[in-house]
Amino acid sequence: MLRGEHVIARLARGRLVPHRLSPDDGRVVEVARELCAVYAANLRGPRADLEARLTGLEEELGPRLDARRGFKIVRALAKLLEELATWEAPTEADPYTVRTRVFELAAALPEPPAGEPGLLEAPTRDDVLLRVATETGLEDVSGIMYADRQGAQLLGAFEEPSPEGLIERYNVAQVQGVLYAAKELVVDLDEGADARLVFHYVKKMALIYRLEPTPYGYRLHLDGPLSIFGGTRKYGLRLAKFLPGLLLTSPWRLSANVEWKGRDALLELDSGKNDLKSHYLGPKDA
Repeated sequence: MLRGEHVIARLARGRLVPHRLSPDDGRVVEVARELCAVYAANLRGPRADLEARLTGLEEELGPRLDARRGFKIVRALAKLLEELATWEAPTEADPYTVRTRVFELAAALPEPPAGEPGLLEAPTRDDVLLRVATETGLEDVSGIMYADRQGAQLLGAFEEPSPEGLIERYNVAQVQGVLYAAKELVVDLDEGADARLVFHYVKKMALIYRLEPTPYGYRLHLDGPLSIFGGTRKYGLRLAKFLPGLLLTSPWRLSANVEWKGRDALLELDSGKNDLKSHYLGPKDA
């Protein structure tokens, strides 16, 4: 899922058009491949190093995609890759406990005479760290002290997608990002659509709905996050996660009333006219 700062859409005659990338565009595929490779190469590496590398790639790869918004596109692709990553603590020791003990011992040191080194500077710094190392059996006390910081996390596993798979996720995620600002969704399920499958995801995401029959199937009304007491982030997230479930079947048509940058807009999708692909495997996956 993308955050608000990653979402790109344009308003054309009252209709909202989420940004898309073409999996058939060689430049786009190459950028996606490079980003996947950066993540794969950083396996067991610290998050801080990976984030620094990705920041540099925003300027390096971004202009290949879009002169003005390229950095934002690269940032969004990287965010989607982060969701496929599993992060681990660099140590089994509790950094907070170690850090607290170091500070306790440092605070108990006698105040040095004027002109002498401070409490945690040599020689007292090494004495404190050595004592904590002796107490805990840890070797690198100074390195462990802040190992609970996010930047110190290690990339433990990475489900590397294909470049095309990443692009497809990006396209779906951009539509999902627009749905965060929806007031209401209406989905017309035509004959042949798996209504049970769609309703499964409605129930799984605990969405507020109303269902009515039509001559061609069913019409599903879903309340949007902006209709729920002024909008809730959790509900918006659940509504957005409903979309990949809907993409598992066809035919259907979707229209959503959206508040976009202070203006009312309409988002329209048609299963027969869009090339969005779900990454869900079925009812057990969401």
